[in-house]
Amino acid sequence: MSTFPERLKELRNETGISISELADKINIAKSTLSRYEASKMEPTLAVIVKIANFFNVSLDWLAGNSSIREPFITSNNIVKIYNELNDNQKRELYRYTNYLKNSNVEYREKSRVKIVGQTACGAPIEYGDSYAQDIDDVHDIPREADYALNVNGDSMEPLIQNGQLIYVRQCPDVENGTIAVVEIDGAVTCKKVYKRDDHIELHSINTVYEPIIITSGNFRILGKVLL
Repeated sequence: MSTFPERLKELRNETGISISELADKINIAKSTLSRYEASKMEPTLAVIVKIANFFNVSLDWLAGNSSIREPFITSNNIVKIYNELNDNQKRELYRYTNYLKNSNVEYREKSRVKIVGQTACGAPIEYGDSYAQDIDDVHDIPREADYALNVNGDSMEPLIQNGQLIYVRQCPDVENGTIAVVEIDGAVTCKKVYKRDDHIELHSINTVYEPIIITSGNFRILGKVLL
C-alpha cells in the first residue's frame, strides 16, 4: 500500500500543482512540504488534514491506511447531502447511522483473515470454496471477525456494495434488524433478519428487492456482518 509521501506526490502530479503552489495555498513552508514528500520528516495530523481537505481525499487514504480513495468528509458535506435526500431516504439514513453507532465494532490494526467464499446480496447462492484464500496485512479488520466473504449482488446497497468484502462473526442467532449472513436450503445470502412468531423475514436495504419470507425448509443464521 502507498505511503503518505507517495500519495502526496500522486495528488500533485494529478492536479499539476507544484510544491511551491501547494505550500502557499495551505500555508506551510515549501521546505517543510518538500521534506514530507521526500520522507525526511513526518507530518502532523493537522498537516495531513489540511492536505486532505485541499485535495478532497479521505485522511485514511492520504495517510496510507486505506486503499479506498474517498472524498474528504466534513460536517458541511454531510449536511449538504442530507438536505438533498427525500423523506424516505432520510429515514433510511437514520436507521443506517443508528445501526453503525450501536454496532460497537473494534478493529485490528493489521491482521489476517480468511475469505471462505461468497455470499449473495439478492437471491441466495452457493458458498463455493473456490474463493478460499488468506488475505494478509490488511488494515481495519474487525477484531471479532472469524472470516470474510465476497459480496455478489446489490440488494444491500448502498450500505454494502456489490463486490465488497464483508467480515462475519460466526454466531447462531442475532437480534431483529441485524444484518447477517444466512443459509437457506444450502445457499447463502446477506440480509436484515427479522424473526416473527411463525416465520422469518429477510429484508434488503435496496428497495428494489422484496422481502424473503421463510415459513419452512432448512434455515440457519451463519453469522453477524460486522460494519
